[in-house]
Amino acid sequence: MTRRLLSTQAASAAEDLAAGTLTETTIEIQSTTVTIDDKNIELGSTDSPSDSTADGGGITLKGTTDKTILWENDDDSWHFNQGIDVVGAGSFAGAEASLSQGIVQVGVDSGGDPGGELMFHTDDYVGIRCAHAGALPLAVKPSGNVGIGTTAPAVALDVIGIGSFAGAEASLSQGNVQIGVDSGGDPGGEVMFHTDDYIGIRCANSGAPPFAVKPSGNVGIGDVAPGTQLQMSGTAPYVTLKNSTAENTAGGCESKIIFEDHADVTLAQVEGSHSGSSDDTKGKLILSTHTGSALTAAVTIDDTQDVTFAADISVSGEVQTANIGYTDGDNAITIVDGGDCTFAADVTVTGEVIANAGIDVKNGDTGAGYVNFYEDSDNGTNSVTVIGPASTADVTLTLPSATDTLVGKATTDTLTNKTLTAPKIADDGYIADANGNEQLVFVQTASAVNHWAMTNATNGTPNVILQATGTTSDVNAFIKPQGEGVVVLQMTHANGTTAIKGASSGDAVLELQPDDGTAADQWTVSALDDGHFTIASKISGSFADMLEITPNATAANSSSALAGSLRTTGKLTSAGQVLAYAAKTANYTTTATDHVIVASGSGTVITLLENAPAGTVYTIKRVDASNEISVSRDTGDTIDGANTYALENNYDTVTVMSDGANYHVIAEVVNEGGGGP
Repeated sequence: MTRRLLSTQAASAAEDLAAGTLTETTIEIQSTTVTIDDKNIELGSTDSPSDSTADGGGITLKGTTDKTILWENDDDSWHFNQGIDVVGAGSFAGAEASLSQGIVQVGVDSGGDPGGELMFHTDDYVGIRCAHAGALPLAVKPSGNVGIGTTAPAVALDVIGIGSFAGAEASLSQGNVQIGVDSGGDPGGEVMFHTDDYIGIRCANSGAPPFAVKPSGNVGIGDVAPGTQLQMSGTAPYVTLKNSTAENTAGGCESKIIFEDHADVTLAQVEGSHSGSSDDTKGKLILSTHTGSALTAAVTIDDTQDVTFAADISVSGEVQTANIGYTDGDNAITIVDGGDCTFAADVTVTGEVIANAGIDVKNGDTGAGYVNFYEDSDNGTNSVTVIGPASTADVTLTLPSATDTLVGKATTDTLTNKTLTAPKIADDGYIADANGNEQLVFVQTASAVNHWAMTNATNGTPNVILQATGTTSDVNAFIKPQGEGVVVLQMTHANGTTAIKGASSGDAVLELQPDDGTAADQWTVSALDDGHFTIASKISGSFADMLEITPNATAANSSSALAGSLRTTGKLTSAGQVLAYAAKTANYTTTATDHVIVASGSGTVITLLENAPAGTVYTIKRVDASNEISVSRDTGDTIDGANTYALENNYDTVTVMSDGANYHVIAEVVNEGGGGP
């Protein structure tokens, strides 16, 4: 049943409401205002209504869109189909007896359950959650601290779990978290993730982040692409280690850079600390390394800039500094700009001295500098000394004993432009060429008294002398070939001559001895004043009257040629062919070594050597039954006043001799029959 109240009925309706006499199921109020003073409106008359329409109930404000306030028994709550605007304080308590807790449910999910809740929890926090049960993902404390994943945030924003901050939903690989604002209202700083590359921190909201962490774990300061675990880049990449302890003790107020291995053992350390015990700002630096037993100071630099090394110093390159000084009473060592090092006293080195750039030893401006090498126990008695020149004098290397040996480390050590006084070469020692091949071998002999002396030419003198000399009055000089080798004196001058000279007339200039060195069997060549030589044979101690010249019997057409005259006071015996022989079948010009020429061939012309030395003799014989052979002079010579001489018959022979300008026929054989003699 519905009762509709018009505006004119508002007063009576109010009276009925006040009296509780309205019994209709639905009352429509069309009046502008219904006022009920100090009364309640009860909907439903029993605690458990029987009909479904009474199970809940509500108020409906009719209009284009109905606005309803309905009570739902299933969740024991009022439902508003429109928004609620509360001006002033609202109170939502879970129960009248527990006003310190309250929940505001917002919406419903697809299953009809509450979509979410805003709740206040017992003077502790305000929280927001989806659904109407479970943990609160967001909580705000009375202090203002906000918790995500926690209801007990300890700081302004306390997040338990993982947060995602992306620049846009389409680009989840980049995100920024802005923190604070500056005085101009711009973001104070950002934590940013950059496209699978790095996480960075920067002030403001633009520009390169000064701090970046790569996925590899490398950290960059001023560098978003650190190549090592920690990399600093910038125009002033400084690192400050500050000890805030007020200490002035020696080694106090220290700061350290420590290098450890996988077992947490310190391998090396750089330490800066206070130097001395005075209340000042003096400092020292210590570089330490682990010796295998303990961490030990290797290099110490104190406040006076003195450097202490715990072990030897090796320098593989240059040492460049304005000034290095060592003071022990007097200024003992000074190294100035340019590398000059001055020692005011003797220098003793007990370890190694390694200097790839070299070491200069100088004793004042004119004195000779020197270096001594010796064992400590020897105390310099048997030292090796190198003495430098005082001005232009020679450098002296002194070995402690006359029998000491100077040995080069390499097999090809080179000594250039140096003077060696009485160098000693071991038995069978040698001088080698650039390839290490033996050139001159020295063989030791007992009680040697003689030697070779080589003298170079003085200015303007064309002589180089190799002389046998010694304590013996007469010293023989032997040049001994090996096997069947010979001694060759070769002249490369254009005139082709080789001279062997004696000191004065009659001196023996050459002796030829047999291989066994028997002095009784020899040839002696002596020089005479008239330019001739005498050759005397000495057989078993007596000079013989014969000179024997024997050609090589194994070589074809071999001979011993004598250029010039051969004079003998005895007989000259030929034991075999001694004249040069040649057979010619075409035109030919004789040479100084020719003697007998046998000619044949059509039109063959034998031309005699022009301006041959006086006494030169040629014998030409025709051995051709069909062709005439012609003997012709050269450009200026004549043959008995004629230009040619014809060998008309087979076996005709002519012998001619030169007087130095022309040829003369001294013998001829004419075979008129042509059949031979």
